[in-house]
Amino acid sequence: MPGWGAADMQAAVEIEGNLLNSGINGVLLRNCSMASGETAASQNYIQNFRKNRKVLFKNFEEKEIRAAFKSRMEDSLYAITDSEDGDYFDIWIKIQGNLEPYKPFKEPIKKVHDEIRFSCDYAKINIFHGMDCILVCAFGVLIAFSEYDYKMEIIDTNGISKGKYITGICAFANRMVATFKNEDEYLYSGIAQPNFDMANGAGFMYSEYGNDMTQAVKRTGSRLAVFTTRTIEIKDLSQDPQMPFQGYLYQNNYDIGAIIETIREIDGVLYFVGEAMSGNRFICSLSDGVLEKLTNEAQSKLLEGKFSKSGVLYENGRVFYLAYGQHNFSIDVLSRSLFEVENDLIFLDYLKMGSFILRACESGFYSVEPGSDPYVAGKIRLPKYDFGSAANIRKISFVGEFLESSKAVATLTAERGFAQKTESHKRGFDFFLLGLQKLNDLEFSVSSNFRMTKIVIDYQRLENGSFYGVG
Repeated sequence: MPGWGAADMQAAVEIEGNLLNSGINGVLLRNCSMASGETAASQNYIQNFRKNRKVLFKNFEEKEIRAAFKSRMEDSLYAITDSEDGDYFDIWIKIQGNLEPYKPFKEPIKKVHDEIRFSCDYAKINIFHGMDCILVCAFGVLIAFSEYDYKMEIIDTNGISKGKYITGICAFANRMVATFKNEDEYLYSGIAQPNFDMANGAGFMYSEYGNDMTQAVKRTGSRLAVFTTRTIEIKDLSQDPQMPFQGYLYQNNYDIGAIIETIREIDGVLYFVGEAMSGNRFICSLSDGVLEKLTNEAQSKLLEGKFSKSGVLYENGRVFYLAYGQHNFSIDVLSRSLFEVENDLIFLDYLKMGSFILRACESGFYSVEPGSDPYVAGKIRLPKYDFGSAANIRKISFVGEFLESSKAVATLTAERGFAQKTESHKRGFDFFLLGLQKLNDLEFSVSSNFRMTKIVIDYQRLENGSFYGVG
């Protein structure tokens, strides 16, 4: 058009090596940036995990699984359900092996409260003769049991709880550490003691901020994490037996409050949805006292609303952290990619069992054979771009490497019915002459396994064109 000038530019979006693979229907671009200094808003796409075959164990046909957790020995998977009498609950164990059914532990356990507030850890307590035991907190009850002889003890917390029920447990420095409902203190036991008796070395400590309730305690590597309503306090061992924990020298607290229902330990790392003082939400990891935000501020609106629980899933050689709420999200713990999950199943935990994987879900147990499903084409919904004015998009290159055959076809679609296909070359895929596009609602799909490293956009900005914002 007369009077229009043009500027040649390139924009690059780094994707950090995300993998489009079997069982993955998309990936959210994380920390989007454009080399030309323009802006990009993150968009999300839906991930569908592979279909499962339901496994019917005796006595589980009508039960909802309230919580599930693996043994540290990794040959058993535990489940918690309500008993037939709703005032009680059962703990069930599944031993490694294809045919052995689930067995209940002892007698049903009476609930103290209807809120489950589940947590578990491993500890050494003298009543188990120096052997590790599993600590389980659920429905306001604290239980310890041995995986060697399945001896179980219900640990009395009534004398110290001031009428408040226990909400969390962990083991640190051979002590039990516990939180209670609506308290700004957390309690610790004596070393290897099966109680919180002050005469046996028990005591308590307060959260560092006034009127800041302690909500959970977790081990983070060689340190203790105290989750309060507004902060995370990192504690180290002290030399004072009267106050066994002290602030970690290098980072003693973080100004972010965790949504307690979302905390999940995976291979020694804690994952959770956290809310900063600004109100922005992030999915975070906490490893040996070091906090990392795995999502960015542009994605914080995706995490709004109430979250009710978390889970972990093994899929095609990778492990995913899941947070369930008004919208369900997962993080690939290896690539740190964020997905929105669209699936009817609420995955809680899993157990590898020979030739298949057993998944504990809210609605029952399901099995899937590792990596055996046919390939499902991957899709990426790209961010919307703002080039500052109208732009002539001359080429988009999807750069990466092929994990199988390089004979592949990719498709790019956009709003207003735009669609274009191209065959692969050694570096990836190129799409040419897209014309005057806002690049809104772009989707990219590929017919074979392809690891993407970068998207490069070659465009000509029309200087006198009309301006538009990011939609």
